[in-house]
Amino acid sequence: MTFTKKHKRSLLSFLCILCFFVAAYGQPSVTKVDPPSWWAKHSINPVRLLVRGSNLRGAHVRSLNPELRASGVSLLYTTHYMEEAERLCDRIAIIDHGRIIASGTKDELVRQTVGGRQTLTVEAESALPAALAAELSRRGGQVDGASARLPVQAAGDEIRGVLETFHAANVPVRNLTLQSPSLEQVFLQLTGRELRE
Repeated sequence: MTFTKKHKRSLLSFLCILCFFVAAYGQPSVTKVDPPSWWAKHSINPVRLLVRGSNLRGAHVRSLNPELRASGVSLLYTTHYMEEAERLCDRIAIIDHGRIIASGTKDELVRQTVGGRQTLTVEAESALPAALAAELSRRGGQVDGASARLPVQAAGDEIRGVLETFHAANVPVRNLTLQSPSLEQVFLQLTGRELRE
């Protein structure tokens, strides 16, 4: 008998669900889901098997954390998608070359590695004048044509000051973005390299 790719994929999905069901049958207190994005991609909800009487048919792992906590089940996620770990996990362990190199909440990891500084990006209608670019560079900013990126610690006070500087230079602001440090930056700081697939 010859299997097409579609048949193989269906069989793999069925086997994964079966293995998860067998593991979850005893309602363990800790369950490993590897990786959550794979289950969601295939519209499979393995976690529903853990929660008796769950009425969240078709919901993905992302929406079940509160219900699982209430039922006493902890999930151990493994993923290489940092944004997925940020959304799903209360505590995070970063593993490099088989060793845990850091662990904690996202906020703890950010504070311990890259600090609490946020990045303010200001986009103007046109290229920034030389005097304004020099002032922003003096504040630690990086200017590139019509945009500037500045590190900020106390966002509320510093954003007002930056906007006043743009207003004083008679430069209209088109867009303003405030970005917090991410787990991707934490990983890069800890390992010195980009995340490997």
